[in-house]
Amino acid sequence: MSSMARFRNSNPDPLLANSILFPPDENSIWCRKENPLVSCERADWSIRVPNGKYLVTLTAGDAD
Repeated sequence: MSSMARFRNSNPDPLLANSILFPPDENSIWCRKENPLVSCERADWSIRVPNGKYLVTLTAGDAD
């Protein structure tokens, strides 16, 4: 997914200023017709961490 990373520098916090564009679901309207600008391949993201309790913050969207 690194080719889909966007570095905006629109926020002093780099965790909020940058984003990764995930492809739309294969059933999305964007994937019903062939479009060279849209990749509809499945993309997953995961991370392995030890068992325990974690505080997780998820942000969605693109401020720019």
